[in-house]
This record gives sequence, C-alpha cells and structure tokens, in this order.
Amino acid sequence: MDAPGVARGRRAFLAPVWLTMLGALAVAALGVAWLRSGTTTTIIVIRNAEQQFGTIDDPPLSSEGERRAVRLAQLLGSKPVTANSTAASAFAAVEVGAVYAAETRRAQQTAAAVTQLLGFPMITFPSGSVSAAVDRALKEQRGRAAVIVGDAQDVQAALAQLSGAPQASVVKPADYGTVYIVTKPTFSPIAVLALNY
Repeated sequence: MDAPGVARGRRAFLAPVWLTMLGALAVAALGVAWLRSGTTTTIIVIRNAEQQFGTIDDPPLSSEGERRAVRLAQLLGSKPVTANSTAASAFAAVEVGAVYAAETRRAQQTAAAVTQLLGFPMITFPSGSVSAAVDRALKEQRGRAAVIVGDAQDVQAALAQLSGAPQASVVKPADYGTVYIVTKPTFSPIAVLALNY
C-alpha cells in the first residue's frame, strides 16, 4: 500500500511546475493577442490643388487644379499592379476609408474626384479646425487610411499634430503637388513621407 502514497507525493511535487507552465502559457497567449491588436493608421494629408486667383473670397480650382485633382484621384483610387516606384509602393497597401475636406470650395473640389472614384461621401470640417478632423480620422479609421484635404495652414497644422513636433514651414506657398503620408503604428514611432504627384 505504499505505492499510492508515493505517486500522490510526486503529483503534489509536480503541481507547482505545471502551474508555472500554465501561467507562462497564459501570459504568452495574452502577449500575442496584445501584439495582434496593434494596427497602423495612415493619414494622407494633401493641400488643395491650384485655385483661380481673382476677387472672390472662396475661389474654385483652376483648370490646372482640376487636372491635378484627377491625378490625385487616380493615385489614391487605384492599386498598382507592380510597385516599381516609391509612390507605387507607398500606396500599394493603403485602403482609404474616408476623405475629410475643409469647407472651402477648392478643398472640396480637390477631394471630390477622390470620393467619386472611391464611391463614398466626403466628410467636411470647418476651415481652421483641422485638429478635430485629424482626431476624428484617427478614431474612425483606425487600422486603415484617411485622406485630409485643406489649405496650406491646415496641412501645416495637421502635420504638426500628427508628428507631435512643430513643422517649420514645410508647405511652401507654390507647392500644390506634395502628398504627406503619415503612418501611425500602435507600437512604433510615427513616420512622415512626402511624395510629389
């Protein structure tokens, strides 16, 4: 009758080992789940295309601006088959989920070609309040991409807010053809890429 007592003693001796292994397995599973919850949100910040200069307060796009808006829509609305260029590889994995545009005519006309090609409505924000649009885009488009279109001051403010550091005059007065791609991963630092289109 001694054998059952010895077996019971071994089980009692191995219980802390089994409990430690089970705890380690649970911690590893939680760690994997936490890492998988990480996403990368991409915010594409664009200045409105060229506008007509005149005497009205809110001018429409010029003919060059309309052509630029179409090029922008083609850039954002199509997936390249091969990633031979930097621009193609930057946009290859981007799924645009929403387009936010300032309430100016030129910003809305620039964004209109993109929204028509992608097939969803434009979300407008008051001029000068791009901060709220950035916050909304980060919240609503988590893990996807959002496009924000505004004037030079909106672009400057959005880049400063997203990067966490003031951008010293990044947007030049005559620069209408730069796309700023800001990637915001959950567990890595923010990256900003500027491309011309």
